[in-house]
Amino acid sequence: MPDALQEWLAKSREAVLGEDGYRNRSRRRLREQCTRLERVIAKVPVPPDSSWLGAGAAALCDTEERATAVMVRSATEREAEFEKRLAAWRETKARHQDMLRPQIGRPDAAQELEDLCAQEHARSQEVQGAVVQVKEELLREHVDHAKLFVAALSEQCTSILKLTDALVFTDDLGYLPGDELIEKKRKSLKRLQKMQRALGDDDDDGDEGASRKVPHSYQMPDGRHLKQRTWSALDVSELREAFVRHGVRTHAEEQDVSGVAGDTPSDAEVGGDWITQLAEQYNAGPTSLVTTAHRQILRMRDAAWKSFLKHLDDGMAKLKNHFGSLQTEEVQWADEWASLVAALREDSGSQIREK
Repeated sequence: MPDALQEWLAKSREAVLGEDGYRNRSRRRLREQCTRLERVIAKVPVPPDSSWLGAGAAALCDTEERATAVMVRSATEREAEFEKRLAAWRETKARHQDMLRPQIGRPDAAQELEDLCAQEHARSQEVQGAVVQVKEELLREHVDHAKLFVAALSEQCTSILKLTDALVFTDDLGYLPGDELIEKKRKSLKRLQKMQRALGDDDDDGDEGASRKVPHSYQMPDGRHLKQRTWSALDVSELREAFVRHGVRTHAEEQDVSGVAGDTPSDAEVGGDWITQLAEQYNAGPTSLVTTAHRQILRMRDAAWKSFLKHLDDGMAKLKNHFGSLQTEEVQWADEWASLVAALREDSGSQIREK
């Protein structure tokens, strides 16, 4: 083989396979990309940056915000529809009140007064029944939203953890020349003792052992050294406390604790025993590797769960106060109407006796 060709082959080999050749440069670029990816998923820094969620945690945060927005929007739209019906009932109420004039209290208008009272009584009963019905429907919607969110949060958390497990970390890459100069952070006592034992072995082996510990070429990775863990599951039982606090039974045999008049058996059985069934369905916690990124995902899962519970509690408290005040308003108006009719009849009787 000509000397020129041999020289060219040697240079080409060094350009491709040398310490600063194309292959090692491409490996370093891959390592840089993996380092950026670890920043994106919040695997680094350690301890985590409190101002940086990470991609997995951000996805769970978005899930909670979307679920809450859907729940609030659904309740708002349903209440807006009911407000239109309520406005019509209030117009009828005002018209009945205008018709309650002294002339209608005369004995010859007794039938007309009875018809008016019957119409107003029917209107009042219709309003009170509609208030209870819409309240039940909205509570059922809150139950449905809670079920969907538990499923979505649990399944998405498990999926995100699996996706994070499948990513390539810098720990998975092989050894490159110069890696021995990279200082490892946060060495534990156990790791320091292990390094000391390794250094002791090197001293016993002499220079040959030391050179073996610091290779000058690429070394294949020796597999992952990350621990695996089964994390705790969502505490679905916390839903029971939220629903019971607002008078929604979670078992058919329990007594209603709302203390609000007008609750029907169907209202009491809104929840059924679905909380126990849901807790049993999602009682197994997710299993994944243990890194800062995985811990960040689990922290966000728990934070999203607490946030949803708060919005759920606030939403049901708003429903209870709003529809409770509507029902109280109708009951008070029914008593006021009866007082007005009685006063009208008494005034009419007094006028007749005076004549």
